[in-house]
Amino acid sequence: MIVGVNQFQIKEDIKPDLLRVSPELETKQVAQLKEIKKNRDNVAVQAALEALKKAASGTDNLMPAILIAVRCYTSLGEISNALREVFGVYKENIVL
Repeated sequence: MIVGVNQFQIKEDIKPDLLRVSPELETKQVAQLKEIKKNRDNVAVQAALEALKKAASGTDNLMPAILIAVRCYTSLGEISNALREVFGVYKENIVL
């Protein structure tokens, strides 16, 4: 073996199988999410999101606040949006 030479190259072109989600499954998931949001305690959800934002604004551990939010049936999108409000969205600074 010579150092610097890739001896273990893959000869054939391998194309991975892509996950394709059926439109019926997407429709079912959206309907379930709407049902959950309709039946949950929205006052508790808002309180949990405010507590999460407060924890994120300081130096507190975020996991307890996230767990409380999840137990109130707060969606991942709602939790993510609350964290984006505090932390913003990372934009890579491209230098040429």
